[in-house]
Amino acid sequence: MVKKLGIIEETMRDGQLSLWATRMSTEDMLSIARVVDSSGFIRACTSSGAGFDTAVNFLRENPWERCRMVKAEMPNTPLMILVRGRNLFGWRQFPNDVVDMLMGCIVEAGFEWILQIEGLNDFSNIAYNVESAHRQGLKVDAGICYTISPVHSDELFIEKTRELLELNVDAITLYDASGLLSADRTSTLIPEMLRLTSGIVPLQLNVHDSTGQALACCMEGIRLGVDAVCTSSDALARGASIPATADIICASQELGITTGVDKSNVDYIDDYFHWIAARHGHTIPGVVEYDDDAYQQYIPHQIPGGMMSNFERQLSEAGIIERMPLILEEVARVRAEMGYPLMITPYSQMVGVQAVLNVMSGDRYSNVPSELPRYASGYYGQIPGHVDPEIFAQIVPHDLDSAIDFTIPDEELAKLQATRPELSHEDLLLRLFFGEGTIDSYLEDPQDPNPALIAKSPLTELVKEAILRRNARTFSVSTNRDEDNGLTYKDVKETSAYMAATPGAENLDIAHDGLNISVTR
Repeated sequence: MVKKLGIIEETMRDGQLSLWATRMSTEDMLSIARVVDSSGFIRACTSSGAGFDTAVNFLRENPWERCRMVKAEMPNTPLMILVRGRNLFGWRQFPNDVVDMLMGCIVEAGFEWILQIEGLNDFSNIAYNVESAHRQGLKVDAGICYTISPVHSDELFIEKTRELLELNVDAITLYDASGLLSADRTSTLIPEMLRLTSGIVPLQLNVHDSTGQALACCMEGIRLGVDAVCTSSDALARGASIPATADIICASQELGITTGVDKSNVDYIDDYFHWIAARHGHTIPGVVEYDDDAYQQYIPHQIPGGMMSNFERQLSEAGIIERMPLILEEVARVRAEMGYPLMITPYSQMVGVQAVLNVMSGDRYSNVPSELPRYASGYYGQIPGHVDPEIFAQIVPHDLDSAIDFTIPDEELAKLQATRPELSHEDLLLRLFFGEGTIDSYLEDPQDPNPALIAKSPLTELVKEAILRRNARTFSVSTNRDEDNGLTYKDVKETSAYMAATPGAENLDIAHDGLNISVTR
């Protein structure tokens, strides 16, 4: 049993991916980042390819600038970003030159760690990524993706642990994106993994609560001696997300284990994100009660939280949400026919899209997206099971070339570099991953926040709201609190500077004196 448990903060990455379809704005992150930084987390995972995608497509924000701004507010906490196998931040497989460019940009953006996920657990796919990351000074937290299928045994997961150790990764996470892990399975699997990792690298847990078992799994893992667990703030925890930080702290205390995380800060962060959720109309999940019947129905399709939230949104927008039960049944069938891939990006999307097409057309596999035949032919790596031979013959052309030489420079990147020599590596990668049209569209109407106009304390937010009420002519705020109790001279000074930068401030008379601030219109 460990004497101290590390906690990895995942609100800005996993929490919002699982529950808010990755729609958290840069402003919402920056307003609380300073508190997160002083809370004692061993690191914070703050972005991913999905976060980058949403930033440019929906929020109209520059994801690289977001990363830098978050790091500026969190100088003391090691930051981590998720990278998906050879897909990196995109959807196709990328060669070594793109890997090297991305790792360099990740370092420049302020990250110290990458969370390396490989959706097939084929770690030959990430060997070069690990090497490149280490060469550029990054540490690698490598995930072993957990699932349930006829081919995924404890013995297989133990073998995958050995493979990661051979790659010299810096930490290993048992990653359960679909909430399938049970406390019983934890009790058999974790001791065997710890037997290999103990004294070499930390072993960590990231368990989603889709079936109501995450907290029990984490408690069992903590009891057995895992080094760290991943958590989210209360408003973005539970349900399709991961356990709440406060719950893990309490569970650890019950086991006599400390975390080093400041509980008062956690309460503050929880209050903040409850307010953000209310402001944007987000529903906050309640505690999920384990239901064995529901669990048995869930095992076949295993759609993870992040995909489920997007799936429901897209089916609702298409007006076919009532067909969800049929689609989930088809997801399970397609997954089995495709050799039981883990339901994690991009494979969950491949299976999910094919299932929707099968249901809507009524003629299974009559319409097949281009990437599914490539997956079936081995382009993405070693498939856990076996693709149904009849389906394989139906969807995979005889002349399909599934081989890729990762040492050959990427043709699309080379073309971009030749035609757009003025672009930075960051800009090149955005265009490579998300398409030139997407980035050009973003540049037509960017919504990048002004850091000077982002409220970073409750006082600033209060004054901001008061300014917006044009009928108020005079107001003041004062406090007798000393620095130990919260509001400080620095808080007031920052609020005054924020207000002075606000549009229309030329019509305001703003003054601060000690712990007092007054405004006259």
